[in-house]
Amino acid sequence: MDQLLRLKDDITARFNGYHPLSPRRPISRSLVWRLALTVIFVFLLSTVFSIHTTYLGRSSSGAVTSSDLIAHDTLDYLINFPMTGTEFGQMGQRVQLINHRLGYLESESKGMTAKQSQALAERLDDAVIASFPFLRNPTEPNQNMRFQALRDSFIKGSRGIVMSLNKKDFRYACHLISGVRTVLHSTLPIQIAYAGDEDLPVQYREKLISLGKDIETVDLLTMVDDKTLDLAHGTFGTKPLAMLLSRFEQVILVDADAVFLQPPEALFDSDGYKKSGTYLFHDRRLNKGGFKERHDWWQSHLKYNPPSATLLGLASYSQGYSAEQDSGVVVFDKSRTPVLLGLLHICWQNAAAGREYMNGKVFGDKESYWFGLELCQVPFYFEKHYGNGLGPRDDEGKICGNAIAHADEKDRLLWFNGALLKNKYQDNKEYGNFTHYMLDGHWLPQNGGNGISCQDQGEIFMVNQREKDVLSGSIQEAKLVDEKFKDLIST
Repeated sequence: MDQLLRLKDDITARFNGYHPLSPRRPISRSLVWRLALTVIFVFLLSTVFSIHTTYLGRSSSGAVTSSDLIAHDTLDYLINFPMTGTEFGQMGQRVQLINHRLGYLESESKGMTAKQSQALAERLDDAVIASFPFLRNPTEPNQNMRFQALRDSFIKGSRGIVMSLNKKDFRYACHLISGVRTVLHSTLPIQIAYAGDEDLPVQYREKLISLGKDIETVDLLTMVDDKTLDLAHGTFGTKPLAMLLSRFEQVILVDADAVFLQPPEALFDSDGYKKSGTYLFHDRRLNKGGFKERHDWWQSHLKYNPPSATLLGLASYSQGYSAEQDSGVVVFDKSRTPVLLGLLHICWQNAAAGREYMNGKVFGDKESYWFGLELCQVPFYFEKHYGNGLGPRDDEGKICGNAIAHADEKDRLLWFNGALLKNKYQDNKEYGNFTHYMLDGHWLPQNGGNGISCQDQGEIFMVNQREKDVLSGSIQEAKLVDEKFKDLIST
């Protein structure tokens, strides 16, 4: 860079010091061409330096460093050449660049003038919006600093529960909320996101809000540019988006059919969460050696980075199991910039182009959380056990049921998915009999696709009295909700 500056000054000096020849002596054509090319070269150099110093707000006493110019060249590239919706691995590289530049802005801002800092912040924001165009304000598409406005919308220090919902899962959402509020006495505020009135009509929203204090509903279509999302045709695409757009800084994203055995606040007490700002849960270990095309697809995008220690420890990656994550509960701390940027990648994966690209490769959004974080090189934390069986114990020592249970770091039941019903896929009236659970067992192949899975060869635990009380209380509340809202619930 210093050499370019000296070159420009040298050419300008040579040109300014030139004296025209005597009019009696003819000017050669080659000299005319050399002069013309010199003028053009000086003009181009002056333009380039003018552009860069404009970006940086350079004053007579402020030096332009090579790092500054590289920063702007990088951001200009991200702005002018947006990524297609299927290059998951390469988008991870871009997120890493943005994260690096944000870190540079935060660490070097004291050495910049206010004008320099603001110029770089604006270019960074433009690069984020160019990469994730759904962040544009639908009513003000040209709004400046949209990404910063999103960050400013998070209430500092806030925590809450978020779910994305349509009317199909209304019943389970009512069960979840009544259990959390009435049985577990959680005071965490709850935000329910939906995509337009057709997704969750007003009569459903009013019933949900009536279930307790600090419950609100938000229409995602009023908050994002839907052109690249097409939320009306991609229900699971609303899940990470609901987490991203929530006003809560620390977010527990839940599926409607999740059931808590401990107050949800306990999730924030996890040591792994405190360290990484993330808390993810494993699926069952099934189909070892199967779905090779899925693993090849994962690897085609993961190849851009060396694998993290967490990735190397995942059963799907290191042992060839078919799935990794149960996304029924996901916990993120959005105050951590790398986590927030990783969440942007996850939302982008689940936009319209990404959903179509993933179709047939993975199931819904469930693998996109760890996958997006790994692609962006953001550290993440998984529970120590894989998904566990929960239900009655049979005479052969197996635990069979529809639920997949998850334990906390002290091996106590924390939550399970599959709703309070015995088998929501076959009978929407009979509630479950949850007496035992197993840790680190072997999952048997499913028989007939009826939603029931069995686990053996693990350590069996009886559901303790406190857990029994929570389950019985939750089932009782669910039955009351079924009766109260029977005009909207089909049982």
